[in-house]
Amino acid sequence: MSASAVLLKESDANQARASDPSASAWVSANAGTGKTEVLVKRTLRLLLAGFRPESILCLTYTKTAAAEMQNRLLKVLAEWATINAEGLQEKLSKLLERAPDEKELGTARCLFARALEAKGGLKIHTIHGFCERLLQRFPLEAQVTPHFSVLDEREQALMRRDAFDATVARAAKEKDSALGNPLAKIIALTADEQFRKVIDTVLDKRAELGRLVAYHDGRLDWAEAEGLALKELFGVAEEVEDALVDTLSNVLSDAEIDEALSAFVANGGCKNDDAVAACLAQARRAHGEDRAAALKPLFLTGKDEPRKRLVTADFAAEAPAIADMLLRAQDDFVRLKDKLAHLRVAEASAAVLALADAVQDEYERRKQAEAALDYEDLIVKAQSLLSQADAASWVLYKIDGGVDHMLVDEAQDTNPAQWSIIESLAAEFFAGAGRSERLRTVFAVGDEK
Repeated sequence: MSASAVLLKESDANQARASDPSASAWVSANAGTGKTEVLVKRTLRLLLAGFRPESILCLTYTKTAAAEMQNRLLKVLAEWATINAEGLQEKLSKLLERAPDEKELGTARCLFARALEAKGGLKIHTIHGFCERLLQRFPLEAQVTPHFSVLDEREQALMRRDAFDATVARAAKEKDSALGNPLAKIIALTADEQFRKVIDTVLDKRAELGRLVAYHDGRLDWAEAEGLALKELFGVAEEVEDALVDTLSNVLSDAEIDEALSAFVANGGCKNDDAVAACLAQARRAHGEDRAAALKPLFLTGKDEPRKRLVTADFAAEAPAIADMLLRAQDDFVRLKDKLAHLRVAEASAAVLALADAVQDEYERRKQAEAALDYEDLIVKAQSLLSQADAASWVLYKIDGGVDHMLVDEAQDTNPAQWSIIESLAAEFFAGAGRSERLRTVFAVGDEK
């Protein structure tokens, strides 16, 4: 037997094991190795074993995958209903890896009609589609508006963009407000489109980021909590930006600069030393941020790394005290510059979060006005519904008489929040395992890569 034939036989055997409807299983399969085929086979074998179409729930990652699986299932079931006896015998033998009995042959003939007549049709949904169905069935328990609409990705992006524009316009109008100050800090550091991308990133990740909680004057302030946490992490919790800028710009006093300039006049002449003297002269005429900017090329390279040598060896030999003074000033400049950068990062992060919260609030207000939910709302609210005491068993029971078998496609793309929904449903399966003789299984297939 050739190597390809051995591999094919092994693959068929593995697919047969994976499609066995009597066992819960997790299957690892790379793209193109027949994951959808295994899901279809497992569903067919569950139906042949006598389980109602309504009792089988398959969760896929995309609408395309859901439609593909449903089409494949219905195509096979339609073929079973019309094929001749010999053909059906052959098809079922290949699927079951044994000869079918009379009951299975009779069942196979009826399955297409049963699937079409099933209440609500075959339960093959995306995770978002399943959550939408849950919330539509239990709006009061889930605390959502009955007959809500669901925003698609384009509608969500447009509504969020409008919320962003409205929030920024309000912040620009109220310059000294809790929104105006963060906006001023952010626009000093980034361009408009980059700012929009940063806000979108925060909103996209808000469920993962969570909300760091700080109670300040009796209110919840996520942005302030994040800013304080970063300042403490960077060791700048007690620092004030204006004071740091002032200290940074005065690592060399006017008198020290004058003394250094005199030394360069007396001992200079080298091109490098002349450049140092020019930086010092410019700094002597400047104040604040401008003075710090004038000193920066003296102490740092173009890559913001400390210069290994500030003056020539000849100058250091002629004026060692001045050379040492410049080195001490460089150490102070580097340390203070890092502190200022850390402080500004923490404050800019807090400013971004403050505006992101305001954008989110405006976005939520607009959704509520239109009785709309986005995809993340579907997951979060379904999570909340299923976390209620005994909710999972009640939900499963009420949906078309209950679910006994769950199949999860593309498990590697299912995020933790989505898995918590699957786990809530599956937990009820096994919590009742000792009280029910019904076979209940969970099956997942995914790609390790």
